[in-house]
Amino acid sequence: MTGSAFGFVGEINERGLFDTMAISNPGWDACKMPGSKAAKSIINMALRGIWAGVLKRGESMMVHDPSSHTDSAGVPEGHPPITGFLGAPLKEGGRTFGMIALANKKTHYTTSDRKAVEDLSISFVETLMRHRAESRLRRYRKAVESSRELIAVVDRKYRYQLVNHAFLAQWKSKRELIIGRSVEEVLGREVFEHTVRSHLDACFKGEDVSFEMQREYPEMGVRDLEVNYFPIRDDGGVTQIVAVMRDVTEQKLLEARLRQSQKMEAVGRLAGGVAHDFNSLLTSIIGFSDVVKMKMGRDNPLCEYMEEIRKARDKAAALTRQLLAFSRKETVQPRVVDLNFRITDALKMLERLIGDDVRMVTRLDPDLWKVKIDPGQVDQMVMNLVVNAGDAMPTGGTLTLETANKDLATFFIDREAEQRPKRYVILVVSDTGMGMDEETLSHIFEPFFTTKGIGKGTGLGLSTVYGVVKQNNGFIRPVSEEGKGTTFNIYLPAVEEEKLIVNS
Repeated sequence: MTGSAFGFVGEINERGLFDTMAISNPGWDACKMPGSKAAKSIINMALRGIWAGVLKRGESMMVHDPSSHTDSAGVPEGHPPITGFLGAPLKEGGRTFGMIALANKKTHYTTSDRKAVEDLSISFVETLMRHRAESRLRRYRKAVESSRELIAVVDRKYRYQLVNHAFLAQWKSKRELIIGRSVEEVLGREVFEHTVRSHLDACFKGEDVSFEMQREYPEMGVRDLEVNYFPIRDDGGVTQIVAVMRDVTEQKLLEARLRQSQKMEAVGRLAGGVAHDFNSLLTSIIGFSDVVKMKMGRDNPLCEYMEEIRKARDKAAALTRQLLAFSRKETVQPRVVDLNFRITDALKMLERLIGDDVRMVTRLDPDLWKVKIDPGQVDQMVMNLVVNAGDAMPTGGTLTLETANKDLATFFIDREAEQRPKRYVILVVSDTGMGMDEETLSHIFEPFFTTKGIGKGTGLGLSTVYGVVKQNNGFIRPVSEEGKGTTFNIYLPAVEEEKLIVNS
């Protein structure tokens, strides 16, 4: 390009000396320095002379008369004379680690020559860094490619140098569309500036970095990612970062379920203990109030008050039963039950519970499979769901009860369990009421949580439903949206063989 007699490319080694990485054939042939031929392509030279000024200053230099230059230190014995010089530094992350040098052009070097060599040095560094990264990781590529974790290598300019198959699969992209692009381009400016950049900068300073972030995918929605950055060090410091990302969405979901389960178990124990003590007191109240009423006679003016005491004790007894059911300390007698029969038999009572403004619709599968459950638990579960639905429609609406058979694969049901039945009976209770936001929906099965006013709800209705469903190896999935109503989908395992059906 420049018509120079010879040139070389080199870098500073770990001992602070200069090693030539490549040298032109004319320069190699002209060099008569002692030992240079034995060293073949590597010549160690102390950092002095004009060319060393490029390394010290970190800037390109163009010298027309090297012998009179302030940096001139002559040439070593056997080195060809220098009549003109042009050099440009090799820089990575602001650090000068080597140079490209040309010498002995027949005419003076020009600014065009200088610009060409500066551009060449930039291109050379990019190629060199990419080559070294690939060489460093080549032996690990098979393990990286087969890893389920998302792995990428990023250079100091925040550009992707390597990504594995798992990374491409989750990003739904091709390797050629990722390699060479910046992290900002791939993740988006907002995520890069507010979440990723500060962590990358910390890692380039030599720190191992761990953090969590969320990313939204077109097909999978929002996913939680656990990200770990590890610095790759070279002689001059950190040159690249290995990013290892793991999708922890399912793990966080299971952890949340475990915490919820532990919390409900603890509260259940407390509720069970309180219920037993309260039941003992209630037994005395019921017995003595009945005796008093018998002795008072119907004409006694105090009978009205005794009737109020009777109503209060019946409510207290019902609350005790709910507490015992929630804590799973109530004695249950599972039987093979026709769910349709239990619902149909309870319709008149259920209609009275929801009032005249709510229309009740039933869609019951006539070929419904049977389930094994305590009939009283079915009544209690349906009653609580219907009462809740009625309360959610104070100005009226439609309440729908549906049953159906469903054949499901294990992993679609509950990933926290290794073995699940495939045949389920589904009970769906839906309303057209006020609905709930996501925050409220996340708390509805917690004991004593209620959105009703003081004195209008105990917060045990849905907790009891949850307890009954879990006790019978089923699962429940609520769906709700503000202003669009709520739907409870309850899945109960179907019995595998026909047995005597007990409907009462």
